[in-house]
Amino acid sequence: MSRPRKCMLFGSAFWVVATVTAIVAAPKIDPAPLDPRYPDMIERANAGVTDGLPSDFPVVARAKPGDDLQALIDATAASTSPAVPARIIQLTPGKYPLTATLNLRSGVVLRGASDGTSKLHLKLRGTFAAGRERGPDGFSTWTTGIIGRDVHHAGLEDLTVSYDESLPPSPTILNAPAAFINDPRGTTDLWVVAVRFTLARDCWLLRCRILNSGTHPVMIEASTHVSVVASEIGDAHNKGSDAGYFNITRSAYTLVDGVNVHAIRHLVIQDRDEKFPCRYNVIIRATLAVNINFRNGDSATTSSKAATSQSPPGTGGQPSALAPTRSNSPPAPAISFTAAPPPAPTPPPSGTSRWPTTPWWFTPCRITFRPKLPRSTPSAKLPVPARSTPSADPRPFRSSLSFSRTDYAPTFARPAPCLTIPPTHRANSTA
Repeated sequence: MSRPRKCMLFGSAFWVVATVTAIVAAPKIDPAPLDPRYPDMIERANAGVTDGLPSDFPVVARAKPGDDLQALIDATAASTSPAVPARIIQLTPGKYPLTATLNLRSGVVLRGASDGTSKLHLKLRGTFAAGRERGPDGFSTWTTGIIGRDVHHAGLEDLTVSYDESLPPSPTILNAPAAFINDPRGTTDLWVVAVRFTLARDCWLLRCRILNSGTHPVMIEASTHVSVVASEIGDAHNKGSDAGYFNITRSAYTLVDGVNVHAIRHLVIQDRDEKFPCRYNVIIRATLAVNINFRNGDSATTSSKAATSQSPPGTGGQPSALAPTRSNSPPAPAISFTAAPPPAPTPPPSGTSRWPTTPWWFTPCRITFRPKLPRSTPSAKLPVPARSTPSADPRPFRSSLSFSRTDYAPTFARPAPCLTIPPTHRANSTA
């Protein structure tokens, strides 16, 4: 079985460790070159679907617009076996309206056409009051378009998931407070999560577009080893307090790789409890026109100003982020994780661990900020500031870098094309 390589992240406030995805057999990670001072490095290398995204599941059913997708999913789930842990339902191009929640089942993958023209069109309605509080089982009760609850080896591939296209566009001038509101135009029933995984393991979103959601476009809750790869997540009608999140909550070993995230409120990594710790979540090669927000015991810190903060490996913390002054402030300036070649013989930045030289799973990436420039000024990138040397204090490192919202502004041009996975990954797709 061919699988993409795993990835990991470590380092300072301005460095991210990443890999270039390839469809190869995933080797066993050799711990020999790892720095023993940072034992969590090998844990981070295990983020995402266990052993990588599989590529050899069989296509067992085909769907066209008008078919009962829930019935197809249920029938396909009944035919799975330990020998074949998942099977694929191939969706032809077209629009698939959903007026009720679509429940994913273990061992079932929905795959659309390779050009993204298979569209799941969410037409549900839900109110804030109906979803804000947790139910008897301890999980929130948001109205949801597509949910994988207590499932494994379930996924969405090559699909566009969009909310009711008959609605007026949401406010998207995102450097203005007026965009960060709830119930736009007085419409109070748009509180619908687009895609949600709850109590899931080894599930994935691959080459999907999650657009114009009612509230949270993606919610990963109390789950482990979920991958969101080569996907676009953009826009939400509700972007005020408690709304419009790419929400990773009480989850571990989540891998977010090669995504474009824009025109929502936050990418949030938050919450933990004794049963569901929030740790070893990895974000690499992402273009984020929003901030990453850490909250409520996620084993990381968020700076008190709009500054870059980082938890070094070994602390159970999270990757670099631009955080707002308050946890519910509109997003801070855009951040881009862009691949860069390793600085060959150059020593690592002062105060960081040595970079291993032999593992297959990383290439350094440099984080760059997009400066706010006059319209007549060509686009430019600021040099990456030098990292200050952290103290011996083992608590998460906090950068001294700071800037005001008048110095920088997010850019909301059309996102760059999403990552392309080699054609060998879709050997079973005929679309």
